[in-house]
Amino acid sequence: MKLNKNNIFLIASQSDCEKAVSLLEQVSDDEKNDPEVVEVYKIIKELIASWDQKQLSLKRPTAAEVLKTLMESVEVTQERLASATGVRQPNISRCLTGQNKMSRKLAEKFAAFFSVPIQLFVTDETSHSFTIEKETKVAQSTSA
Repeated sequence: MKLNKNNIFLIASQSDCEKAVSLLEQVSDDEKNDPEVVEVYKIIKELIASWDQKQLSLKRPTAAEVLKTLMESVEVTQERLASATGVRQPNISRCLTGQNKMSRKLAEKFAAFFSVPIQLFVTDETSHSFTIEKETKVAQSTSA
């Protein structure tokens, strides 16, 4: 099968991406000397790269989204989570709505309750506050 413009298609899923990669893998060395094949090859390669980039740039879930998903998955209420973790229910509510950014201390408590790694709660929004909190504790311990 010779690669031609009829082989160009929009990559809208992982399956489409795999089909496109398969097409490129089938191109023989002799066909790579054909200008039309080279042009189509480059286009498909660019479509694959664009799909890959789009997949890599997908936004990570927020700490609030992670908490909400975990709560739903084990069907735990805010009240039960508050009771089990010692975190006041209004604080949990504010974390879930995004009104408050999740501190490392809260993340540790939630991670322990759900038996998941704390890294699940470390997102772009929380990693900075985790760093600041850690630096503050280090500064306090060295000055004591």
